[in-house]
Amino acid sequence: MTPATDGGKRVDVLGSGLVLGTSIVGGGSVVYAAFELIQAQPDRAFRLLQSWGPGFLLALFIAWSLSRIVNRAIDVAEKVGGRVALSLENVATEQGKQALAQQAAADKDDRQLQEMQTLTALTAQRSEKTYAMLQSYHEDMQETLRRIEQKFDNRIAGEEQSKT
Repeated sequence: MTPATDGGKRVDVLGSGLVLGTSIVGGGSVVYAAFELIQAQPDRAFRLLQSWGPGFLLALFIAWSLSRIVNRAIDVAEKVGGRVALSLENVATEQGKQALAQQAAADKDDRQLQEMQTLTALTAQRSEKTYAMLQSYHEDMQETLRRIEQKFDNRIAGEEQSKT
C-alpha cells in the first residue's frame, strides 16, 4: 500500500468522516424509530420482535462481531504492509550501497590493472634496450677478441719468420 500524499490524507479523512456521519445518522434513525415504536405501540413492537424471532437479534450480533473482526484484520494487514514496504525500502537502499561498493572495487581493480599494464610495458621496453645494449657489447667484445687474436697471430707469425 503506497503512502498517501497530504491531499490523499485529506480525502481519506473526509471520506472516513462522511462514512462515520452517515452511520451515526442511519443508526440513530433506526434506534429512534424503534424507541418511538416501543413507546407509542409496545404491543406491536413486541409482536414485530416475536415475528422476527431471536435469529434476527443473533444475526445482528454476528454481523456486528464480524464487522469488528474484519476491521481489526484490515488494520493489522495495513500495519504489516507498511512494515513490509519499509523493509523493502531498506533492502533497496542497502543493495544500492552494495552496488556502489562493488563499483568502487571494480574501478580500483581497473586502475591496478592499468598500472600493471603500464609497468609491464615499461619493463618490456627497458628489457629490449638492455638486450640491444648487451648485444652491442657482445659484438664489440667479439671484435676486440678478434683483433687481439689477430695481433697474437701476427706476432707469433712474425717471431717464427725472424727465427728462420
